Amino acid sequence: MKDNYNIKTNPPELSSEQISKHQDFDALFAKFQEAEIPPNGETADSTPVRSINEEKKLSPIFKYGTGALMAVAASVLLVFMIRQSMSNGNFIVPTDQINEVYALQAPMPSIQKPYANLVVTEAEKGETLNYESGSKIIVPASAFVDETGKPVKGKVDIQYREFNDHVDMFLAGVPKEIDKHQNLQSVGMMEIQGFQDGKAVYLSMDKTLEVELQGKVAANIPTSDLKVYVYGKQEDTWEYSAADNVEVLAASTINGTSAGNNGNNASNTLAASKTTEELIQEAKRTLARSQPKQPIKPGVGENMQVFDFDINIEEFPELAAYNQKVQLMASADQMSEGIFDTLWNSMELTGLGDDKYNMELIYETNEGNIVRTFEVYPAIENTDRANKVYLEQLEEYNIRMEQWEADVLVEVQDMREQEAIADNGDWKEIVNRFKINRFGLWNCGKEIEFENALKVNANFVDENGAAIAVNKLFVTNKDKQLYYFAPNTANKSTAELKYEATAENKIWALTEQNELLVANDSAPKGESVSFQMRSVGIVKTEEDIRNVLTF
Repeated sequence: MKDNYNIKTNPPELSSEQISKHQDFDALFAKFQEAEIPPNGETADSTPVRSINEEKKLSPIFKYGTGALMAVAASVLLVFMIRQSMSNGNFIVPTDQINEVYALQAPMPSIQKPYANLVVTEAEKGETLNYESGSKIIVPASAFVDETGKPVKGKVDIQYREFNDHVDMFLAGVPKEIDKHQNLQSVGMMEIQGFQDGKAVYLSMDKTLEVELQGKVAANIPTSDLKVYVYGKQEDTWEYSAADNVEVLAASTINGTSAGNNGNNASNTLAASKTTEELIQEAKRTLARSQPKQPIKPGVGENMQVFDFDINIEEFPELAAYNQKVQLMASADQMSEGIFDTLWNSMELTGLGDDKYNMELIYETNEGNIVRTFEVYPAIENTDRANKVYLEQLEEYNIRMEQWEADVLVEVQDMREQEAIADNGDWKEIVNRFKINRFGLWNCGKEIEFENALKVNANFVDENGAAIAVNKLFVTNKDKQLYYFAPNTANKSTAELKYEATAENKIWALTEQNELLVANDSAPKGESVSFQMRSVGIVKTEEDIRNVLTF
């Protein structure tokens, strides 16, 4: 093999990039020392390496095999790969959450509702956060990750705010375009974000935050079918998340005082009312007609006397399924020989429930009637067929009974709500309980159907009757707690508007210069409706907006 080596005695200085490629010299040297140098002449493919000849001095020749060189190179690569793996970790990047990051487009950024900064002191331990409204956010241990999926430790800042009515949602720029965004009612809405040292954090894929969101719902709106939605930026829609677990706390009148106790604390009112057990019993009585009937188990009970009796199956259809003769049984202590020896003139069977009947036997004499009364039960012969029928009916009964008991709890909730809105309360104070798996905008409510909605061509005029251009048109429906804005109204004096004319509405608009216009009244003109818009001017405070937009 020819010695074609290009050896430079004064190589140029290495760059920082070159140094970083092989910066772990200690590990490399340690691997080199561990490498086994084969004895002279035993290496199949050895290469003589000559020292650099400086000042005509020749250093001794040494040699080592290419196998050793490859072993050292492999060790360098292995060490590099191990270190790189340790630095990255086996983390799941929260790509979906990163793609959903967005910022609401507030129409008046200077007066939108500010965020509260809630602090999780040690993310690795978790914490319960309390908001000024009484809402709570329960953060479990190790709930947060960074953009690489790495767990976040230490202090985390939670930016949080709630939107309690149409004014809050309007000022924040909540996406609620009519029809496009499902016409969602809102009985509680909140926005939540997380940061550490100014950088966004996300929720770990296996963690959720528990939210207890304070809210209120109109007294005429049932809470049993409320749901939880989260806004999805990519699809620009509200995505269903889960059913809303609602607790009704109290009712309040229009001026905010609690109903049912002359304005006293609502909890005192509820405490003085029926207990949960009393409400359950009342609900069971209300739903008694729909309660499933437990099938009769074949066989005879202990210390029971069985006797034959002709039973009309049409009067007792629950016995027909056994398709065999049904007898009666009564406590042996009630029976005597005279009972069976007497020819009774008449008999009545009255159902008492739970497969128990009252049996009345009447014997007529000149001196008066002799009456004997017993509690009797159907007795079904213990056969294979009877037991098969029983087991089939028992399985069906258990399923129906489970559903009935769930209906009882719904009835209890309805009774609590009725109790809470006594004395004509206008609002029910509630707690919405749900879990979130990502930061963002969350809403509690349900999709609303416009039963009596008008779809009209709206014209907008000023107080003198002249056409006036609006940039965006907004509507809120008090009866349904619904807020939305109309599409395609940019700088036009007409728009297609959908609303319930019979409901109590507020309609307002912003001009291109952010001048606030409020509809005074409307006048139909054929298939179009003309709205007279009153100018409020360019408002600068939330108080000014509430003065004109609050019902």
